[in-house]
Amino acid sequence: MWREGHLSDMRSSHKFLFLFLMLFGISLFGHNALAATSVGGSYSTDQHWTLAGSPYIVDVPLGEGVIIQSGVTLTIDRGVIVKFKPSTQLWVDGTVIARGTVGEPIVFTSFYDDSVGGDTDGTGPTTGWSGDWWRITGNDPHLEFDHVLIRYAGAGLELSLADLPV
Repeated sequence: MWREGHLSDMRSSHKFLFLFLMLFGISLFGHNALAATSVGGSYSTDQHWTLAGSPYIVDVPLGEGVIIQSGVTLTIDRGVIVKFKPSTQLWVDGTVIARGTVGEPIVFTSFYDDSVGGDTDGTGPTTGWSGDWWRITGNDPHLEFDHVLIRYAGAGLELSLADLPV
């Protein structure tokens, strides 16, 4: 025999179970369960990296990374974090516009740097080391950087014939 009260009790039990699982998941995974955007390869069209997609993880084979071809612009919004896996780089033959602010700088850092963008490597609290990733480089790139931090790179900025506006 079906009772109306029985249905109400079942709904309450399901709500409780759902809330319990949600809270358990949050406490178990906490802020480490971040949505990250994987990037890499050669870009022949303009790109726009937004705060909503941050952190961006440069994740490609050794010696490669993100390549911005000549005539292409990469625009990076304030507050965006870009994390580089070992031996990767940002190669710019086009333009990178990265204008952070005092309160929301743009950060280029190691994949292992958990102080910004959370625990993207999933190993618990870690910091980066100098040389974790390679560099920002290119042939005659146009860079517009303002309030940009470069952390744990091997070479940092390594440019030839760069157009760097003051």
